[in-house]
Amino acid sequence: MSNISTIENYKRKIIMNLGDLRLYMINSVALAVSITNVEVAMKLILLGISIVYTVMKIIDLKTNKKNKNEEL
Repeated sequence: MSNISTIENYKRKIIMNLGDLRLYMINSVALAVSITNVEVAMKLILLGISIVYTVMKIIDLKTNKKNKNEEL
């Protein structure tokens, strides 16, 4: 009976170790990305996308307002 519980405990330790390893890998990748210049590039890309979206939204609002005024 003790051998079965020992085997079950060993299996649980292996599973937890694989989960821990996966967590360590994710954290390592996040750390590597934050250290490199990828973060700066991502910020610039996001800023550019935000500016383009804002300009498109302003144009859309102006055209919708113009169309509503013409209907009246």
